[in-house]
This record gives sequence, structure tokens and C-alpha cells, in this order.
Amino acid sequence: MPIGVPARIVFLGLATLAVSTSAFAQPGTLRKPSWAPPISESSAAVSSASNGGAPPKTGKYDLRMTLEWKTAADRLCAESKYSEAEKNYLKILEEREHAFGLNSPEIVADISDLGRVAFAQMKFGTAENHYARALQILENAKGKNSLDIVPVLNQLAKVTRAANNYMGSEQFAQRALGIVERYRGADHPDNVPALINVARVQLLQQTPAKALPLLQRALAIQEKASGLMGLELAPVLDLLGDAARSEYPGDTEMYWKRSLAVRESNHGPAGLEVTETLDRLGQFYFESKSFDKAAATLERALYIRSRLLGNEHPATQETSEQVAAVYAGLGRTPDAQPLVKEIFSAREQTTAQDLTSLAKQADGENRLQEADSFYRASIAVLDKRGLVFAKYPALDPNDPPTPALIETVDNYVALLKKMNKKKDAKKLEYRANLLAARGPANQRK
Repeated sequence: MPIGVPARIVFLGLATLAVSTSAFAQPGTLRKPSWAPPISESSAAVSSASNGGAPPKTGKYDLRMTLEWKTAADRLCAESKYSEAEKNYLKILEEREHAFGLNSPEIVADISDLGRVAFAQMKFGTAENHYARALQILENAKGKNSLDIVPVLNQLAKVTRAANNYMGSEQFAQRALGIVERYRGADHPDNVPALINVARVQLLQQTPAKALPLLQRALAIQEKASGLMGLELAPVLDLLGDAARSEYPGDTEMYWKRSLAVRESNHGPAGLEVTETLDRLGQFYFESKSFDKAAATLERALYIRSRLLGNEHPATQETSEQVAAVYAGLGRTPDAQPLVKEIFSAREQTTAQDLTSLAKQADGENRLQEADSFYRASIAVLDKRGLVFAKYPALDPNDPPTPALIETVDNYVALLKKMNKKKDAKKLEYRANLLAARGPANQRK
């Protein structure tokens, strides 16, 4: 994303806020209610009155298995494997629906988990349906003005905002805010999520003047609750910088420098978390033509990301582009050129990985011709010297084939055998062995 297109970057920054992973609810804690049947006893012991009116499940409610599914699903979420996690959460919900009923508050956490993983996959309509069901259950059980519904209202505000339903998002957030203010007062920390939700809607609608007082109120509440260096202050300070950007640029720098100090205090000066604020400051300095400050700030972000994420990570590549643009603004073209070269190389690797993943998926679904095309495309990206398909490959001992190329060729050979293309598979297997013998650490040893 070129740093020289400020308007686009500002828009993307705000869009990122709308779907920030920090907006996801934490996985619901699965616990055994005091009245739930023991692990080995039949769930028929749960009456239709206590399980929401649904018929009990025939057989045994295996709480231990449900907990195992929960652990596996939470681990998959931590690995960003949301589609796989969703399957486990669905199994949990089905099991617990049978045990506790379709309208029992006991299943709200499970429904919310499904909303969270749907949101992570940008399936906003599905996520909204899950949270709407959770809200209806809680409203029926606890009342429409219960504090118990506030977390779900805040989640609905985030989901509808991400789906560009700004009016609906603000309504959910204002409703949550009204409930908390009524029962806990205007200065309680539980007001902060709703205040942030409303402010984000205002920022997305390009009305920062309306967002500023909401965020200043959220900051004051959070300072009182967490102290001047509490980590909870950082996202509020980031948003305050966004809101002040057009009218009060001096305040923007002040807010973001403070956010950086908060993150450094909590995560250390080289923590990955500080790069979010470094990006904001670097972009701000670039647009202000303060190229030296922009270079120092973004170079630091690039160093942290390359060390912790690797040069091929998309975030590292994006920061490299920004640094290269700053160097160009400073007239440091020789410094920019190596970065540009690294960016293109990293993008090639990412493209090849994506193509190989598509090939494996097609192979697993028995779409063999598609898999063949994907493997050939991946090899074309990785094989710059034509080693795989050339009649007389020019092998250079000082520039051996990469492990990624060798692995991809091996996978392609397996596919050819599966397609019964024995002659092609045999020829390519011979070439794969030859490449492996010349590759790093002689991979066939």
C-alpha cells in the first residue's frame, strides 16, 4: 500500500479499526451449570421446564467431549484457523442445545463463539444472526434492560458497523450505553466499549467532531479505572488521534506519542504491539513532510516486524513499502532500491505459497486438473532459472534450488501419479531428485 496516497491510507486505517481483531469477543467459558446432569448421566434428567422447553437429548450428555471440542476450537482460533474452529463450535452448540434447550441462557456463550468466528471470516450477516439470537435469548430470560445483554449489544454494534450498517451499529451501542449508565453510572468502565463503538461509527461517517467528546469521555473513564499508563488507554488514544487529525494535528501527534508510550510500557520497546502506533505516527510524519521523523519511526516498525514476523509476512512487506516511499521522499533512492527488491521477492514467495495451498485443496477435493494448473503456476513463480522443465537445466552450485521449489515439485510428482500420468511423473521425479541433490543440505540424504 503506497504511503504516498494519504486519503486511501486513512480510509483503510479506519476500515481496519472497524474489523480489528481486538473487536472480537473472548471465547466464552464453557462451564457445567449447578443443575446440569453429571457427565455420565442421561440428560433426560433435565426437565423441559429448565431446558427452555426443548425435548432433552436421548442418550448421554458427554461434557468431557464438549470441553475437548472447546479446547480444540479455541486453539484453532488462536492459529487463525477460523473455518475449522467453527465446525467444533457448531458441534458444541448442537450438543448443548439438546442438553439445555434451544432458548436456555446456558448456550449464549456457545452462540457468541460462533458469532466471533463468523466475524473473523468476514461473514458479517452470519455473525449478526448468531448475536441476534443470543440477544433474544437473554432478553427473554433476563429482560430487555438487563446488564447481561450489554456485551451482546456491543458485539452487534461492531458487526453491523463492519457491514456498513452505521445506523444500526449506533443504535446498538447507544442502547448498551443507556443500560450501563442507568445501573452503574456515567463514569463506570463498562461504558467505554459503547462509547468507542459510537465514536468509530462517527469516524467512518467522516464526522470526527462528534467522535471527539465521546472519546475524551472514554479516556477520562479509563484513566480513572486503569491509571495513566494502563494498556486499555492505547486504543482510545489511537482513536483520539484519528478524530483530531483534520482539525487539531498537534493533538494527533500528542495522542499517538502517548499511545506509543503506553504500549512500550506494557509490551516493551520492541514488542510487536507497538508497531500499530508506529505506523500511525510514521504516516502522520510523512504526510506532514517530516521525512526524517517518518524514516526513523517506520524503520523501527520494519525492524520489529522483520525480526518477529519475518520478511515474507504481509505486514512486513507493507512496512517495507512505506519505508521505501519515505526514502524516495528524502532522495535516498539507493537505499530504497534494495527494499523494493525484497518486497517483490517476498511477494513472489507469498504468491507461490498461495498457489500451492490452492493446489493441495483442489487435490484433496479430487479436482485434479485444477490442482495440476495450480502446481504448474507455483513452480513457474519459484523456478526463475527454468530448472524443473528445461531440457538441460543449468545447475549452479552457488545458487542451489530453494526448499520451497523442491517441495512443490515433489507434491506435483505425487499428483501426476494420482492422475495416472506415469511417464510424466517418472521424468519429473528424476528431475526432483536431481534438484534435491543440489539443494540445501542435500534434502534426499
